Amino acid sequence: MFWKLILSTFLALFVSTPFTFAKEDEFTCTTCHSDVVEKAHVHRPVKLENCKACHVPTATLAKGRKFPDDHPLVRPNLGDDPKKMCLQCHSKWGSKFSSKKNIHSAIEVEGCLGCHHPHGSDVPKLLKITTVEAKLCVSCHNDKEAWKTDLKIKEHKIIHQKKGCLNCHDPHSSNLETLLLKQGRKLCLSCHDQGIKTADGRTLKSFKQEIAKDRTIHSPVDEGEDCSTCHLSHASVQRKLLKDEFGEYYDEFSEKKFALCFTCHDADLVTEAKTSKATEFRNGEVNLHNFHVMANPKNRGCGMCHEVHSSKNPTLIKDHVPYKDYKLPQTYKKMADGGSCVTACHGLKVYERKKPFTNPKGR
Repeated sequence: MFWKLILSTFLALFVSTPFTFAKEDEFTCTTCHSDVVEKAHVHRPVKLENCKACHVPTATLAKGRKFPDDHPLVRPNLGDDPKKMCLQCHSKWGSKFSSKKNIHSAIEVEGCLGCHHPHGSDVPKLLKITTVEAKLCVSCHNDKEAWKTDLKIKEHKIIHQKKGCLNCHDPHSSNLETLLLKQGRKLCLSCHDQGIKTADGRTLKSFKQEIAKDRTIHSPVDEGEDCSTCHLSHASVQRKLLKDEFGEYYDEFSEKKFALCFTCHDADLVTEAKTSKATEFRNGEVNLHNFHVMANPKNRGCGMCHEVHSSKNPTLIKDHVPYKDYKLPQTYKKMADGGSCVTACHGLKVYERKKPFTNPKGR
């Protein structure tokens, strides 16, 4: 009787329990690999559960494969071109790569999977890491990571914007070196064609206005058309991303403090008290650069009288002299053999190179 009780209980449970068995065609990859579709952004073939777009049956692989023999699908052998599989669908990138001189080395070495997830990601475009603040890029270019830790280093602020490095670089390929989007100052003008507000409330000048046709333009800016003559593009220990030291308006002169200027200019321009060739800013042989910068105890820097990018006046002379929060007027006129200047610092002063001009004493 006891066994009849057990049998009746078992049958009652079996009949009342809704057992369902998956049909063969209902068993899909996501039955096991559900994690690949649980992302904010899913690769379209994965979303359609078309895994065979990228994977092939185990039986078609050569011997020596590492994947278990009993698994239905494995990644195919891509040969010596790791991006080959992706280009079967993303064919436009193939034509783009073949038409460009330079391809991102990560693509050549790792294919698309160096930066992208093949199945899904919580980051747009299936990226492994966000491009904000260059996080994806520094995962390989880790020499740039010092920007994040060294407080002495000033970063180019565009790195912190949404696209990060992609504001200036193409992540895939380019005809330009270092995968730049545009050449020289054209790239800089993508942003600096208008005034830019800084975090401390200042407004950087529109560089487009600074290189207008009616202005005298500093030769590195005009002839080379490349801001990188004076500026570093990513980060610098100097203010304004400068390559080397450029002293303040009122600063004791030394070649080191104005090393940026002497990257191109000969230091004799300032250091020789008397000269007939080191500078054209002289009264006879009296070097007026030396007089203003070294002989005079007020310690004026190059930026006191000169603009760095362009000016309405010859030889990049400013139309004002900076003093604290003030801009004091300055009027310069170029003459055949010299020039004249009137500023808030002094009255009319004239200089002539061939025959030194005798200026009245005092201001």
